[in-house]
Amino acid sequence: MNRERQIKFHFLLPVWGELYVDRYLRVGLPCQLSEGNLGFLQKEFGLHKYKIYTTAKDATTIENSSAYTALNRVIKTEIHLIDDIVECYRAGKIHGHGAMTLCHGRGVMDANEEDAAIVFLVADAIIGESSFKNIYDLAYRGKRAIIVGSYSIPANRVIPDLLERYYSPEDLSISVPHRDLVKLSLEYLKAPRKDIDSSERKTFSQEWPLGRSWGVGDEGMIHIAGPHYPIMVYPLQKALLTPPEAALELDFSRWEGHPVDSADYVRQAVPDYNDVYVVEDSDEVISLGLDTKVTIPSNENKDETFQIKCSDALLPLRMAFRMKMYCYPYHFKYLKKKIRFHWRDFSPLWEEVEKEVDRFINDVEACMAILDRISPSKGINTDYYDHITDLFKSLHEVLGDIEGIVVKGDLQKAKTLFSRMLEEVDMLKGILLNNMAVLHMQEGNLAMAEWLLEHILREGYQVKEAEENLRILRGQTIQSQ
Repeated sequence: MNRERQIKFHFLLPVWGELYVDRYLRVGLPCQLSEGNLGFLQKEFGLHKYKIYTTAKDATTIENSSAYTALNRVIKTEIHLIDDIVECYRAGKIHGHGAMTLCHGRGVMDANEEDAAIVFLVADAIIGESSFKNIYDLAYRGKRAIIVGSYSIPANRVIPDLLERYYSPEDLSISVPHRDLVKLSLEYLKAPRKDIDSSERKTFSQEWPLGRSWGVGDEGMIHIAGPHYPIMVYPLQKALLTPPEAALELDFSRWEGHPVDSADYVRQAVPDYNDVYVVEDSDEVISLGLDTKVTIPSNENKDETFQIKCSDALLPLRMAFRMKMYCYPYHFKYLKKKIRFHWRDFSPLWEEVEKEVDRFINDVEACMAILDRISPSKGINTDYYDHITDLFKSLHEVLGDIEGIVVKGDLQKAKTLFSRMLEEVDMLKGILLNNMAVLHMQEGNLAMAEWLLEHILREGYQVKEAEENLRILRGQTIQSQ
């Protein structure tokens, strides 16, 4: 793609609520206003558009701010009211990410009409000083989608530091070099050398992750994931992020509510993966989130050997299950990309940690290959993955409980939990025997498949698919005779 044809950029920014509007005006927008971001595009004023999706109440606050005045000086800006979407969100009809996606969906429809590249913005993201310039350059080099990794840092710590160190009252911008931002974020997170999240998994998303990070000494971190954030998409196919009836009429009957990073939108808009660019070096593009819920991990005075061994042993399998349930084709390609966040040049330590990351990626892919072999087929319960996910989660919770109980000497409770574990393992054994029978059926080993299914029923394993599979198998056997 040459520069004889100018690319229009549409920047889409959903924001509502006092907290997020305040963060947007104090740090999110000032970061975007830096010379290497929106300031770089000022020379093409009139070509690009910046669209803010907000409520009528919040629009007044935004319009009266000095940051908004500065924004209007560098790019043509529009405010689109979304009180209807926010009302659905507050009524519990959609979640917060879904509401943001509906805003983005409206913007995508408008951008498609103008053949514009779309930049998906987050109100309280901290964006490095030359990220937009590099996105611009990548688009002119022919990249139709730019994918970035990210992580969250504690808002109460980063906002005062950014304002004190990097805010310019002259142009109302925050210009933070990429490496400075990484260094600051690592100070906030106090990242240990090894797996950053292994000792603190509490939520479902943490125990059944779609991504993982490794610390590289005090130099940075390596992050891998299935879903990553598409910060820019220049559609070759005018795909829709949300159905029109969802985005415009708020009819959610045919919409699953996937946000832009976990939807299949990028593949539909950019069908050739060679046109997709995954940013693997934070020197190019960096966008970090703010989170009031981020806790700073601490390994002081804590023996976590048992817990880490348990979580690490199952983590590739848990991640493979989650990806098979929730991910689309491009997400599996993103998994192979090692995203490096660093604040100085790479030392030999990076190569050492990258080998560990490669081993983990290989483990996840091996688990996914096994799951592919036992994918549901005729006569098999299509809810298999959901069930097995719950099963492994239950086992992990029991293991975690037993660690503390044994230490405290509560042996009766420990025995109860071990009994639960045995029941869960028994259930798992039945499921795996059933799936092994399915493999034999698919390969034509009907006698072995029949023996396995009969064994399941004879031993009393509670696997409802086994009886149905046996009926199907015997029907195949009669037909073959």
